[in-house]
Amino acid sequence: MKLKEYKNQKCEIDLRILEKEIDCFSVLARILRGKCALTLTDGARIVICHSSHPYPIWIWNEEDVTEEEKACIYAALREHFGFFGDHTFNVKRTMAEYLIGRARQDGFTLRIKTDICAYRCETPVEPRRAVDGKMCVACAADEAEVTELLLAFQEETGIDPLPVEVLRAQGREMIAEQYFFLWRKENGEAVASCRIGTLPNGMHVGKVYTKRDARRKGYAANLVHAVTKRILSMGKRAILYTDASNPASNACYTSIGYELCGDLCTVESI
Repeated sequence: MKLKEYKNQKCEIDLRILEKEIDCFSVLARILRGKCALTLTDGARIVICHSSHPYPIWIWNEEDVTEEEKACIYAALREHFGFFGDHTFNVKRTMAEYLIGRARQDGFTLRIKTDICAYRCETPVEPRRAVDGKMCVACAADEAEVTELLLAFQEETGIDPLPVEVLRAQGREMIAEQYFFLWRKENGEAVASCRIGTLPNGMHVGKVYTKRDARRKGYAANLVHAVTKRILSMGKRAILYTDASNPASNACYTSIGYELCGDLCTVESI
């Protein structure tokens, strides 16, 4: 079977094929609305998309994916991306297991780097623990602080590492859009932060970070709760993704009303 190829352009794929899994694949749906380095699709059952370096390659396939389709996906990944270097792949677990096994037959190794949980919230629940301070929308005067928090999040998670100047520019853009939020204690210290981003089906809460000495005190739960209420007041759906191996963050989000709506894996080569 043959996949149609789009390079450095918008993909003409009908995004309705992602509709039934839109909450789990909302980031992919957003990416497909812009110009991507490479998109491969049959227009119905398979989508492979890479926006740009250093971001992951997204793979979507129907749940009843056939052996022929699995082989097609594997061949496309090898041809266009290889399984070496710094590429990572966001993919359903069943497809991840196929890729790992198929790659082993060819003499190299893939592994699951991260299990990702997708959550959505329709009815926020008040955090169990009240904390001092309040949620603040970051402003221009906070630019240096926002950059520091983005850098700290990146250093701790290792996700999509970017130079400081790029993080600073991203922070400036989020501030201009009023998309970056801080939890400031009554003494003015910012102890937690997060950002939101626009998705086809709502808003994505991401880059949730709490300073080390302020963790397990309820600041992140209160911040995300306040931001989630803000999103819902705009008439948008609230979506977030977490690392399934971090029980503390997952418990934090479920305690304030988020419900699991899907899961993915990030696969990498070793």
